[in-house]
Amino acid sequence: MNIVIPSYVAGPLFLIILFALCFAAAVLIRKAACAVKSKRENSEPPPAEPAPKPKSSRRPARARTIKPRPVKSIEIDPDQVDRIYVRKTG
Repeated sequence: MNIVIPSYVAGPLFLIILFALCFAAAVLIRKAACAVKSKRENSEPPPAEPAPKPKSSRRPARARTIKPRPVKSIEIDPDQVDRIYVRKTG
């Protein structure tokens, strides 16, 4: 078996070549997408300006305010209790 290029040289070399090909393909696809987008924008006529909307006499709605919830607290006597179990609700 006569190997021309050792694998420790061919591996990184092929990796660099594959990376360059993928990078070039990505750049070309991006350029093509930008060219198509600019062609489409130039070919379409500008949209007609919409008629001005009449101003309504209603006042704008106020933003809802969040009511603060009361903080629930309890007092625990450490001499009487050795463990505390807490269950999350809501």
